[in-house]
Amino acid sequence: MKLRTAFACLLTLVLVSGTLAIAQDSSASMTTHPKVLVVVREWEKLNAGSEHNKTEGAYVAALKKADYKSNYFAACGVTGKPRCLYFSGFDSYDAWFKSTREMNTNKDLTAELDPINKADTDLLQGTEVVAMTYSADLSYKDDHSVATSRFIEADVMRVKPGHMGDFYKLVKMVKEANDKAGSDSHWSAFQVSFGGDPSTVVFYTADKDAAELDHIMVNDSKMWSVLSALEKQEFESLYAKSVDHEESELLAINPTMSYPPDSWVKANPDFWTPKPAEAPAKGKEKKK
Repeated sequence: MKLRTAFACLLTLVLVSGTLAIAQDSSASMTTHPKVLVVVREWEKLNAGSEHNKTEGAYVAALKKADYKSNYFAACGVTGKPRCLYFSGFDSYDAWFKSTREMNTNKDLTAELDPINKADTDLLQGTEVVAMTYSADLSYKDDHSVATSRFIEADVMRVKPGHMGDFYKLVKMVKEANDKAGSDSHWSAFQVSFGGDPSTVVFYTADKDAAELDHIMVNDSKMWSVLSALEKQEFESLYAKSVDHEESELLAINPTMSYPPDSWVKANPDFWTPKPAEAPAKGKEKKK
């Protein structure tokens, strides 16, 4: 949710350009957003990306073998420090803990995962887990899927204490302006519940390709143009009163590290089940 003030540059008013329809289980709809979003973030050591990809691929293979029911997808940093995020969606916090219990009580699965986890740990600087709750009031046109996407934009906004009401007014204003402008913007919003500052709201983009990143500016311009001078002043005032900090990152979805539901794989098999690269054919040596 990029809401930079107009004093710095053209105001970026598109919160996100794609809703985050997270992998929940093998029968979940591709356009269903989760009520609870659990994000595991792993910080990679320098130049560990290739080996990390291998260990996570082995992890996914073990889950498939065990027919583990809870799915997730991975996205790794294009900007910022080297890291990968793993997104899992659940209908409730109880469902999250039941999923964890299912894994921990499966002795065959844990035995197979233990050496993989050890190898994975050697490649990481650290790990953190954040649990968030979906906000319908802060989301807009929530009917798109990650299944056919390639990139994720994560826009993290920390709301000033006592100003959550002003923040909701700010987002409501953006949504109404998008309606008026006929913009095709859409986004999903989640507020941190556990593992971080509860005044933090995260807005996610699911982009089908890099061209959609360029399209954001088109939507920004359309929406900004429908606001009157008075409305622009109101926007700037609400932003200044309610937003304490904002940062944005770009992530690329990694199919090798992901454990998507069958519906996603069927919708886009070439992406979610990539074939290993073929070794180059050996040619005859040239005579000197």
